[in-house]
Amino acid sequence: MNARALSILGILFLALGLLPAAASARAVPLGEGHGKRPLTAKRPAPLTGRVLVRFHPGVDAAVRGRALSRSRVVDTVGQVSVLSPSDEAAGTLVERLRRNPAVEYADLEHTLYAFGSSNDPHAWKQWGHTKIRSREGWDIGRGSTSVKIAIVDSGVDFGHPDLRYRYAGGWDFVNGDATPDDGNGHGTHVAGIAAATGNNAVGVVGVGWYSKILGVKVLDSRGDGTEAGVSKGIRWAADKGAAVINLSLGGPEYSRTLADAVSYAQGKGALVVAAAGNDGSNVATYPASFPGVIGRGCDESR
Repeated sequence: MNARALSILGILFLALGLLPAAASARAVPLGEGHGKRPLTAKRPAPLTGRVLVRFHPGVDAAVRGRALSRSRVVDTVGQVSVLSPSDEAAGTLVERLRRNPAVEYADLEHTLYAFGSSNDPHAWKQWGHTKIRSREGWDIGRGSTSVKIAIVDSGVDFGHPDLRYRYAGGWDFVNGDATPDDGNGHGTHVAGIAAATGNNAVGVVGVGWYSKILGVKVLDSRGDGTEAGVSKGIRWAADKGAAVINLSLGGPEYSRTLADAVSYAQGKGALVVAAAGNDGSNVATYPASFPGVIGRGCDESR
């Protein structure tokens, strides 16, 4: 097993929808994080009140302008415009845009959310390393600084002793700055499982000790985000050379904008891994259910 494969193995583990006994990279118990609540695939995905629209290739600016005259473009994701309706309901705007032959698709935007983190008081035992036999892998390789793992989540606490040397860059798509601080704890938890520094007598150990982390904040302090925000984070990570993009988040609604972002990342050579939820149901969640994505459910120590 080479260093790249070991890092990918780590992501396969961290992508569990619920990690009942996985160790947190935070210095405080995960249960003390902000906004903690049970999260399942059956949870409704609230609408954001915005509309995602993509025009067919080659549509000129005048046609686009007329189609969008009763709305305001508040953001863009690749070729997708994020609209805020001006004088009509979002659903009415979607119906009108879908009747326009210049429009490839128009959808209501939904909220995406983090899938559950562990607050188990015995998290430090890290039974997961035994289950995936990572200790045997460490005899061969322990990750590589040339491998970038993107944690697209609630941010990452790079001030944590186990993560301070893993920083490879980051961006905050919630607040629009280059400091992806974690106000929830979920993203830091995931980053620690992937690449917490090993053999340093501090905290826990990740699967890829030496792999680098791209911290991509797309979820707020409650663990909620938008389809547009998550899609922008995926594209940014791919452009920054992420070998693996982890998405321990999602929702039950299919999103063409999110699907486009995943396809874009895959086209850049990134392996996209996503949690499938943690409610033990057969309800499909996205992005875990997109083609080519490694969707992973939860596991238990026994």
